[in-house]
Amino acid sequence: MSSTDSSTIKTISATEAKTKLNAMVNATFKDNISIIIENHGQPTAVLISFSEFQKTQELKQKTARLEALERLRKTAVEVSARFDKAVVDQNQRQDISDNFSKDIIEDIAKSKKIKFERLHE
Repeated sequence: MSSTDSSTIKTISATEAKTKLNAMVNATFKDNISIIIENHGQPTAVLISFSEFQKTQELKQKTARLEALERLRKTAVEVSARFDKAVVDQNQRQDISDNFSKDIIEDIAKSKKIKFERLHE
């Protein structure tokens, strides 16, 4: 195994990986080493510990939630701009906005791209 970062990242060929899988799995778990597997000199896969995988998944979820929140904020601004042109009182605006937000959140949740926890209805 050659090291690209002396402490946590190593690079190995796919051929070598086939013969050293057990040692590689132990290194990711015990030493928290990430291993880049190359095929014909090109990086094709990474072997990481399960805890690192979980962190990656949590980061993806957080990023997806932030992106969804930003889309909701932009939509709220657009809806608000439309309300400014309509004759609707503040309570009606809030009700419409709340319903619209719930619909969008439900659509996103149904797509299973983001996990939402309902705090209250």
